[in-house]
Amino acid sequence: MRASSGPMIAAVEKVELSPQNRPANGTYSTSQGTPIISLEMAAQNKLLRCSSLRLNGLLSIAGGSACDGTNAKGVQLDQRVGVHGLFQNITVSNSAGQILESVRAYNTLCASTFAATHSPDDYVSQSVSNIATGLQGSSAMSVRQSNLAFSIPLNCAIFRGSSAIPLAQVGGLKITIDLAQPSQGLYSTDATVSAAAAYTISGVSLSADLITLATKGPQSNESLSSGQFSYNQFSSLYSVLNSADATLTFNLPMKSVLSVSHAFSKASDQYNIGAFSLATPALQNDSSAAVLNQVDFARAGQKLIYDYPLRSSAQAAENLPETEALMANINCFQPFCDATHLSVNPVGCGFGQDFAASGDIDESGTAQVKVSDAGRRAFGLGVNCDPISETGLSFAGAPYAVRIQSTLDQTAANSVHTHVLSRATLSYSPAGVVVAT
Repeated sequence: MRASSGPMIAAVEKVELSPQNRPANGTYSTSQGTPIISLEMAAQNKLLRCSSLRLNGLLSIAGGSACDGTNAKGVQLDQRVGVHGLFQNITVSNSAGQILESVRAYNTLCASTFAATHSPDDYVSQSVSNIATGLQGSSAMSVRQSNLAFSIPLNCAIFRGSSAIPLAQVGGLKITIDLAQPSQGLYSTDATVSAAAAYTISGVSLSADLITLATKGPQSNESLSSGQFSYNQFSSLYSVLNSADATLTFNLPMKSVLSVSHAFSKASDQYNIGAFSLATPALQNDSSAAVLNQVDFARAGQKLIYDYPLRSSAQAAENLPETEALMANINCFQPFCDATHLSVNPVGCGFGQDFAASGDIDESGTAQVKVSDAGRRAFGLGVNCDPISETGLSFAGAPYAVRIQSTLDQTAANSVHTHVLSRATLSYSPAGVVVAT
């Protein structure tokens, strides 16, 4: 039998690390002046198994004396993202301070990603607790409790797109988490409860598996003194849209862009505890939804991927899914042709209709089931820039643009959260580490 030429694993070690900046009372909170969590994994001759990485902690949510834990007078996490909604920004760097990935608006990214990769069953059956999945109506959502446990993976591209990270070669890892304001991560419909709504996170730790390779051989730890490590990274941009025919143009410096996705929300709902700030609705006028008519993507003035406009005026006007546009957006997160888990479906969630409440029936005459996520859209626009080779497309000196034609009437500003997924390369040698995007 021919011997395998792959790396030989000598040992797997399970570790759990505490934050480097632990406050005196061990509690992190924006209201208490401790809004940053800093975790560090030292450079060592081991590989970090990315699929095992988990952020653990205890969450306490309060709403003052008026909070009784009911839907009317309770405080909820976002239905889709759960405790992820409490993290505003996440930065991953090495111990020398070189940034490997900086995800701004991390909670908004999670709202877009989960809608395109999670089905309603995923929210119910995930092995982590309901407080992490965001299951609507659970006792963990409308809370007045303390120390609700969570254990969640971090939705950073460097961890999602890599199987293992060589800690010695990259120079160790430092993860910095900026907490979100309660008005963005929490939701309450009661004015008295909203005014007192706050949260704290304690007992924070980072757990993971560390792999030790064989001490000798071509794939040993000792042989990895120089080389390259390629990984994915997210970059985030923010803009505003309020006109019926608008073109958003971005100068992306990356040379290997995999996808560009856009999530939308009403600007007045941002940092509004009385609205789900992390919802992913369709375009909005002041008092009604706007109809999406057409979308075009371009690179350096030329059509990008789609040689034709993505038209959806007929579907949107009839409250049906904007099929072409939504399929293009889902392709940013997973190939639509292979997708088995997503929130864009008529009986789960995503079309913004509560069929049971409206009394609608389907073509067979069977009454539609009531959706668990009624009225919540899974909307977004985006383009997979390299669906064939998956190596990425260069936008250096070639601006990216998206033209959006709709029935927006300038009565309400729409926030546009743009997330760019690209490839980066980290080169390491005895002389040091260099990151190229």
